[in-house]
Amino acid sequence: MSRSVPSRSVPSRDRPPPPLAVCLARVASPRVPIRLGPQGVGVRGEEAIRVTDPAAAAALGAALALRERLPPPAPRLLALLVGPAGDEETLREALAAGADEAIRVWNPAWEAGPPAAPTTARARAHAVAAAAALAEWAPALVLTGARSADFGTESFGAALAIALGAAFAHRAEEIAPVPRGWRVRVKLERGYGQALELALPAVVTWAGPPAPKPVPSLAAWLASRTASIRLATAPGQMPLAGEVRLRDPVPRVRRLPAADPALPPEARIDALLAAPPASGGAIVPAEHGVEAQVDALLRLLRARGLP
Repeated sequence: MSRSVPSRSVPSRDRPPPPLAVCLARVASPRVPIRLGPQGVGVRGEEAIRVTDPAAAAALGAALALRERLPPPAPRLLALLVGPAGDEETLREALAAGADEAIRVWNPAWEAGPPAAPTTARARAHAVAAAAALAEWAPALVLTGARSADFGTESFGAALAIALGAAFAHRAEEIAPVPRGWRVRVKLERGYGQALELALPAVVTWAGPPAPKPVPSLAAWLASRTASIRLATAPGQMPLAGEVRLRDPVPRVRRLPAADPALPPEARIDALLAAPPASGGAIVPAEHGVEAQVDALLRLLRARGLP
């Protein structure tokens, strides 16, 4: 079943095509020795050297190469980064390489001293901030790195797609335009791949080989040094460690009889899947608290003869 394409993403002869966007990141250089802080978190202190994330740089190269393959008129390329003022060097590198616009998204409150949020919560907050800045541009495609070099949770791209309400593909190694969207080939496990077609707009995390970025001319490099970088204030506050709540676990008890060991491995798996679950096991609801669950576990162990 084909998906309808939003009218804002369909180019016409009277207006330019929707832009492309690439989300960049700047990370601490892994070549600097790591020291452990009081909480066991890796810190580098004043020795920290921040560099452009290699995965983000690969996504920028893929975006530049893709734009070269698109029919004229070529769309504009927007480079976006969520980070403090010291990370603008990455945006200037993107402008020198061929990006048309640069936006830095940040909230000064995020630099305050409360405990840092878990990496997944931080990635989600950054994705929501990036989506708010990208909304007015309505890009047809947003490329970002599949896995950053610092924490590498691989959650930013998915969170960004959810915030934008866009189609999503993770770990792409090939991308090409089709009449109503993009054809993407993504990496799977054990060397397998899968071809997908995404409607407009789409968010794609890039995991392919880094495309060579064009060497900027001296004029382009000098222009990037003085180019204006738009600042967008990120909405809301960074979630704190104590504010992140996970869904309570749902207890599921299922007992399966052991398959005949004389059967070959595939037959044993089929026997396990086909066997009806047996009764057994007491469920202690999560709302009863951790102590009640621990007491139930201790009673079970004592009933099995353990001290």
